[in-house]
Amino acid sequence: MDENVKKPKPDKKEDAVKLTAEVLIVVILAIVLAGVINVAVFDTTRVSGPSMNDTLYGGGRDDISQDTLFDRIFLGAPDVNGDKVLMVKTKKVRHGDIIVFHPKNEPDKQYIKRVIGVAGDIVAIENGKVYLNGQVLDEGDYVTGDTYVDVGGWSNGMRRSWTVPEDCLFVMGDNRENSSDSRKDEVGFVETSTIVGRVVLVIKKDTKKLVLAKNL
Repeated sequence: MDENVKKPKPDKKEDAVKLTAEVLIVVILAIVLAGVINVAVFDTTRVSGPSMNDTLYGGGRDDISQDTLFDRIFLGAPDVNGDKVLMVKTKKVRHGDIIVFHPKNEPDKQYIKRVIGVAGDIVAIENGKVYLNGQVLDEGDYVTGDTYVDVGGWSNGMRRSWTVPEDCLFVMGDNRENSSDSRKDEVGFVETSTIVGRVVLVIKKDTKKLVLAKNL
């Protein structure tokens, strides 16, 4: 072989095209993977209605501005609904968790409530207090209003207890005087199979802040 024969020089333009193509493939794969992970693990929804006031804002107030870039990106504008929540898609929840689920009386809708009792627990309500397995439940500052056996306020002096069945939860809204929850027979216990997800992050519409659900 003639050593004086010069080898062809690499085509810089061709190499640049090849490198760009490889980068694009990596970026596209990353986007697709992120999308798959997001769909598989997370979900979002907007809060509507007063049942979780004042923990979560449910919409309908005219004094909240929706004209910022934050609103347009994260909340949409215009919009009469409230805070937006990010959920982890899981059926495993604990006491105090805020969850989104499909209620048995309105399976096409989504409700958002707080977990009070899990399978095997005995939940009781008497004189405006909630008892969990015989102990008064410390609900901190998240409850608005008095907790009645039945929503409406006329049965404050009554006592009622519930034993939570297997694969079920007892839930209530934080706005105790205006919430359709497990106290109502038409809602009743929440089957874990109907859970959409556990709330982990809240995008507050009024303050434009991100808040961890465990701090609510």
